[in-house]
Amino acid sequence: MSPSETLSTKPIPGRKKDKSRVTVLLGVNATGTDKLKPWIIGNSKRPRPLSKVNLERLPVYYRGNPKAWMNSSVFEEVLREMDRRFRLQNKKILLLVDNAPSHFDPHYSPPLENDNDDDKSFNGEFDFYLFFLSMPTAFE
Repeated sequence: MSPSETLSTKPIPGRKKDKSRVTVLLGVNATGTDKLKPWIIGNSKRPRPLSKVNLERLPVYYRGNPKAWMNSSVFEEVLREMDRRFRLQNKKILLLVDNAPSHFDPHYSPPLENDNDDDKSFNGEFDFYLFFLSMPTAFE
């Protein structure tokens, strides 16, 4: 009979591999004095342990998608939150981003749903500089 929990790295017969995943996004400046509220991406939209918890009051932002991966809609939400925060502080920042598929196309500008002046698209209206780095991959 196999234990319910083990430190073994080898497969145990009769047990399914745990498919729980989580992605964590952390942000901090070079000196460590300015830290962003962490973003957690889990498998479910609202995990059972958090069913009676107000997600707005957590010390993290929580989002869910089936694979618990960063995607372009969550990435856009992260950028909009960063923009809002640094506009309130009247700070200009430089953000370096790699070329992961979850990051949006810098030339794409989504259609605006309304004509509010506060609604920004990815056409250079953010209050920070965004540079995409071309990172070599194993497939090149």
